Amino acid sequence: MAGYTRQSSFADGDTITAALFNDEYNQLVNAFSNTTGHSHDGTAASGPVIGLIGDAGETSPNNKVLIDTTNNYIEFYVEVSSSPVQQLYIADGAIVPVTDSDVDLGTSSLYFKDAYIDSITTTGNVSVGGNLTVTGTTTFNGGTLTLGDAADDNVVFGADVNSNIIPNTDNTYDLGSSSQEWKDLYVDGIAYLDGINFNGTAITSTAAELNILDGVTSTAAELNILDGVTSSTAELNILDGVTSTTAELNILDGVTATAAEINILDGVTSTAAELNILDGVTSTTAELNILDGVTSTATELNILDGVTSTTAELNILDGVTSTTAELNILDGVTSTATELNIVDGSTSATSTTLADADRVVVNDNGTMVQVALTDFETYFESALDTLSNVTTVGALNSGSITSGFGSIDNGSSAITTTGTITYGSLSDGTITITAFVDEDDMASNSATLVPTQQSVKAYVDSQVTAQDLDLTSDSGTIAIDLDSETLTIGGTSNEIETSASGNALTIGIPAAAQITTSLGVGGGSTNGVQISQGAIAIKNGGTQSYIDFYCESSNAHYARLQAPAHTAFSGNHTVTLPSSAGTLVGSGDSGTVTNTMLAGSIANDKLAGSIANNKLANSTIGIGGIDFSLGDSDATPALDLTDATNYPTSSLTGTITNAQLAGSIANSKLANSSITVADSGGANATAIALGGSITFAGTSNEIEVAESSGTITYGLPNDVTISNNLTVSGNLTVSGTTTQTGPIVSDDNFTGLTNANTGNSTDFGLYGKYVESSTTKYAGLFYDASTDNTFRLFADTQTEPASTVNTGATGYAAADLVVGNLTGTIATAAQTNITSVGTLSSLTVSGDLTVDTSTLKVDSTNNRVGIGNASPDVSLDLGSNTDSIHVPVGTTAQRPSSPAAGYFRYNSTTGGFEGYTTEWGAIAGSGSGASGSAVDQNTYTGDGSTTAFTLAEAPTGEDNTIVFIDGVYQDDSTYSVSGTTLTFSTAPANSRVITVYTITSGILGTAPSIDTMTGDGSDTTLTLSISPASENATFVTIDGVVQHKDTYSVSGTTLTFSAAPPNGSAVECISFANTTVTTTKLIQDADNDTKIQVEESSDEDKIRFDTGGSERMIIDASGNVGVGTSSPADYYSDRLVVTAGNEDGITIANTGTTGTQYLMFADGTSGNAAYRGYMGYSHTSEELIQASHGFQSFYTGSSPSEKLRILADGGITFNGDTAAANALDDYEEGTWTPDLGGSVTGGSFTTSTAAGHYTKIGRLVRVGWLIIVTGVTTQPTGNVIVQNLPFSVSGTSYSNVGTVLYNDVFNNDIGSCYGVSTFVYFAPSGITQANANFSSVTLSTGYFSGSMTYITA
Repeated sequence: MAGYTRQSSFADGDTITAALFNDEYNQLVNAFSNTTGHSHDGTAASGPVIGLIGDAGETSPNNKVLIDTTNNYIEFYVEVSSSPVQQLYIADGAIVPVTDSDVDLGTSSLYFKDAYIDSITTTGNVSVGGNLTVTGTTTFNGGTLTLGDAADDNVVFGADVNSNIIPNTDNTYDLGSSSQEWKDLYVDGIAYLDGINFNGTAITSTAAELNILDGVTSTAAELNILDGVTSSTAELNILDGVTSTTAELNILDGVTATAAEINILDGVTSTAAELNILDGVTSTTAELNILDGVTSTATELNILDGVTSTTAELNILDGVTSTTAELNILDGVTSTATELNIVDGSTSATSTTLADADRVVVNDNGTMVQVALTDFETYFESALDTLSNVTTVGALNSGSITSGFGSIDNGSSAITTTGTITYGSLSDGTITITAFVDEDDMASNSATLVPTQQSVKAYVDSQVTAQDLDLTSDSGTIAIDLDSETLTIGGTSNEIETSASGNALTIGIPAAAQITTSLGVGGGSTNGVQISQGAIAIKNGGTQSYIDFYCESSNAHYARLQAPAHTAFSGNHTVTLPSSAGTLVGSGDSGTVTNTMLAGSIANDKLAGSIANNKLANSTIGIGGIDFSLGDSDATPALDLTDATNYPTSSLTGTITNAQLAGSIANSKLANSSITVADSGGANATAIALGGSITFAGTSNEIEVAESSGTITYGLPNDVTISNNLTVSGNLTVSGTTTQTGPIVSDDNFTGLTNANTGNSTDFGLYGKYVESSTTKYAGLFYDASTDNTFRLFADTQTEPASTVNTGATGYAAADLVVGNLTGTIATAAQTNITSVGTLSSLTVSGDLTVDTSTLKVDSTNNRVGIGNASPDVSLDLGSNTDSIHVPVGTTAQRPSSPAAGYFRYNSTTGGFEGYTTEWGAIAGSGSGASGSAVDQNTYTGDGSTTAFTLAEAPTGEDNTIVFIDGVYQDDSTYSVSGTTLTFSTAPANSRVITVYTITSGILGTAPSIDTMTGDGSDTTLTLSISPASENATFVTIDGVVQHKDTYSVSGTTLTFSAAPPNGSAVECISFANTTVTTTKLIQDADNDTKIQVEESSDEDKIRFDTGGSERMIIDASGNVGVGTSSPADYYSDRLVVTAGNEDGITIANTGTTGTQYLMFADGTSGNAAYRGYMGYSHTSEELIQASHGFQSFYTGSSPSEKLRILADGGITFNGDTAAANALDDYEEGTWTPDLGGSVTGGSFTTSTAAGHYTKIGRLVRVGWLIIVTGVTTQPTGNVIVQNLPFSVSGTSYSNVGTVLYNDVFNNDIGSCYGVSTFVYFAPSGITQANANFSSVTLSTGYFSGSMTYITA
């Protein structure tokens, strides 16, 4: 057998020692080891392969696992009806059920936890009772995908739609409805709309009219200015580019000035009439601003009111640069208007001849001087030769313009010529025209040539003539010649109709549409709805077809008309509706069938069961004065013959009178001479002869019988006991208390309580009695008369209800009510006592919604929501709440695909909040956005030639980069940034380390501000353009060398150096305004049940770690760590406290199967101070290690005291003993080989066994031996000794320290033994300290064993 080797052979009478037995047992254990032993693998000595595993002790088990070597299957059987039935088998790569659709995986109550399956194929339906989460792609092939079966079902898309969404029928389905509208529509491409309707108003503008706006460059802000403007279109067109507010613009209603003219008036409050005076003024805003600060009063200014100077005359002042002070000189001038009008260029104009000596007033660089006309002549002669632009207001009709003349700017005037304009090219800045061509085939296909009208017409004609319009239909194709044929689109009578108007073709279904053959919906001929010539067929794909008819109240209920199951059919059936109005009655209907509903007769085979007599209007037949109920039988009816006719006279021969019946008629003469008395079932019957006696008896405690004057009276005793059931058809009145031990079952619709109650002072209801902890209690439901219209559920009251329920009784408490569903409407809207309504599938609130005054407020009037604020001021108002809001969390890859300005989320990839303006960026103080921007570090190595390096993110410019080469700051003039490329003006030298910090766009953080100065050796301050939060929000260099924060300080916008920068040094400071980082107090997952929280309550100074909704670890204010407890400081040693339940604890897990892990105790970080004590486990040697640099103590007891100590130099002391001399410092077990002989000569003899075992505890040695002598040749001489002790005996004194356990080798009895050195000496029985001499002892064959305890050195 594998793993087993026979250790010893034994014969009868042999002694089997424990060691021999242990060796043999260990071999058997090895033989059945799961790694080295008997494996049943079919190889030699390991046993045959096991082909069957089944019920224990069964030779032919019903429950079994069988190896099928023919098919290479592993088959699984279970017992079914006392026989083994195969359920499934494992084949190569498959687990296969034996019978299709027979074996389940799990049960309805026991589920497998997780299933990891690459793909699933099913031929039936898949029903998901809970949520269905698909992490891959879900594909639906064929059929119809229906989402939801009611209007209140929702479809939520948490992902982007990655395909076109196309309806299966054109112009049929809506996106939203008139009552449920989509919020916003974002379209990046072209929207193809047949019509546009804004809030009920149709847009009638044509595309050509709307295209007028094409190319308008006004911004949204500029266009918004028009909000509320009442000016006409013509008037508004003047305002292109105006920046005035709506209020300011409304003043201009009717003004005809240009936008440039109007912009001058930005902020003016004059009326339109007053402003129109300025129509045509060309002064700029700067020129008009000269009047800013004028101190003239309104009275003085009003002097100009009525001035008749024209705009042209006023424009003479255009360009005046006089200051307010200079203009104020005129304040109080007394010159007359006539005198002032001399400068009027219109009214004072006269003819004069100019001479060379005449003067013209000119502004000479700020100084007004008179210049002679000869100076003007000289200037214009030289200036006209080099003019770069000529502006005309008329026409250039003659002369020539050379190419060196420059450009011609004729403003709004025309350039008129009767000749030819020869040009190199014409351009409007975007399109360049090089030539006009006459090219009918357009062969050049050029972007710079313009064809003639004739060429365009010829080309279009040729293309139209050559083209056909190809159409493909369901049953054929046609081609329409575009220049000679007409395409007619027609409908089908009563099916499709067409109409054309303008440029629109409308195809639709007529109001009275008819389908002449069939109409199929959702599946065609095998699966769906077919309507064909008055017949509707509903077919399906494997389930019974049905039609649901819903009620009128929110579709709350439906009646289903459903086909029977396939197994119920015996052919096709037709159900014909009645020809008159009424209600169909089903087999389960409990209503009434009227006569009118039973037209004709009902055949017997149509009556399943029977019709009770009480359901028939006439249920009896009267014969001879006797009424017979239908279904009754009477073999001898007592008919009144006086009422009879046509009865047979042959059996009646006259009349028997009373006189004829004198005496009695013997029983024998009577056909029926006895009365049969039988029980109700007829099982027991007795015939009583006429004249005999019948005794009527009752039943004890049930029926009592009394007779008086021939009358038998049946009644109930005072105390009635009914063993089984009691049926009361009428009323049951109980005057006392009714005690019911079983359930009360009633077919009545209602159970009346306090029927005789005439007031409202008595409670009524139901209650029950129960006992808890020996206390009798009552619980129930009652109507509380003290509070009208209130029913109360109660429990735990210790006072039994009487006419009222004492709500103040001991223990009384309102009971809980647990229901499945509550339907209906709460009659009273304000339910102050309802604190929870569970889960609502949907809730529609008309008007405002208020939850707990200010917990939640929905302001439907202003479309605002307040949380903690009953009067929200904005769309979402969180009031004075101090906790937080939970925003969407996702990775960078999960950002919205089409973001808009204002989006806000938490980025789990970067670990910070981010927002969207024109691109995504981090938000100040949110982890990755500490400065309001994302900072990336890029590191490169120079090679002496490369100047361009690619950055990980694109900064917004050089100001948002900080560059170092070998730690030396580089001025931003030494490099440039474009996108993600940073280019140095000079390539960094070979092996130089280049470090680039880039700041990408953020939301709240500002771009860094750069301020510079040149040191002068004395100035210690630098004025910054922004106020950084602290020195940590600045980066300062002097001549490119970064300055430590300790060398300067920042206060507001002033940076102060501790020592003035050297003369001529370049000082630069990069500052950040928004660098305040708000400490993150909560890190949590998406569903808030796993988190790290700093200070759950105010100033508690604790960090809590939760997973799965439960707190797992806490770090308190003292640095104590608790795992499984929230109060580690409650424990004696509280730095790390772990509380654990059964089989819970602390595990140090190994990453492999070898090596050692430690729990260390240190008083330093280097040398042996780092491991003054430790516990470890070696996975290599499977050894638990505990070590310390000193001794180790072990304490036990309710008041722990030292029980065991391991000394540093070895040895164990007990119970607080610290003396090394008392330490137990050695323990050893082993074997030794005893040698029997004499002290003089050893003799000659043979042994089969000479074995010894020892145990050494400290200096105490316990030895034992067994010697088997099998033959003696010569006797030993001297004293009897056993030598080769494993340890030497201490000292030389002899003592009897051992005994001989078994001796049959010596002829004398040896009683004791003692040790000397490494020898054992023996003494005869009764003799102490005396040797056993071989002169008196003879050695023979046999056993010799003994043991001895001694002290070693």
